[in-house]
Amino acid sequence: MLKHQRRRWKELHQLVEEWGEISVTSALQLLGCDDSYIRSHAVRCLDALCSDRSLRLYMLQLSQTLKREPYFDSALARLLLRRSILYPARVG
Repeated sequence: MLKHQRRRWKELHQLVEEWGEISVTSALQLLGCDDSYIRSHAVRCLDALCSDRSLRLYMLQLSQTLKREPYFDSALARLLLRRSILYPARVG
């Protein structure tokens, strides 16, 4: 990767961190991004914003997004596993 491209990705990552928490809708949209750092930020926001009940509402979208993850060990996979183990009756 070229030096200026790395610098631009780093700037983008810094901007994402400055956003802080975002809406659930925005987080779901960011899960479609190709960059794993941005997807991880979206997952952190979903984890903070979504109760178990509201997470159930997005389970179909999240499981479809999980199929497109490039790696088995991803932030989204860990979120879904953790929530489903902690609250099997509520999440899944």
